[in-house]
Amino acid sequence: MHRDKWRALMFGIPAGVPSIELDGEKALALMDAPLELDEALRRWLWSRPELVHEDSPRYALRFDSRERMAIPWDVWEEFLSWMQQALLQALDV
Repeated sequence: MHRDKWRALMFGIPAGVPSIELDGEKALALMDAPLELDEALRRWLWSRPELVHEDSPRYALRFDSRERMAIPWDVWEEFLSWMQQALLQALDV
């Protein structure tokens, strides 16, 4: 429960979303994604075959030494841009 508290947007925005480095690449460990965005991020990833199929040149899943799944930071930013566009469309702005 304590970990989920710090993953919540209410606490995480001021602290920033933590990044990790994997093979010299800035990445987001999926377990560190803001709690409120966790399911949307995972659904978005799995809806993008070019990001989750190992034979794709855009394959985005990374694993650290403890086998925790992560995505490159630019893919995280791509998700955030997609979410912003979806919210703007939903609000008809």
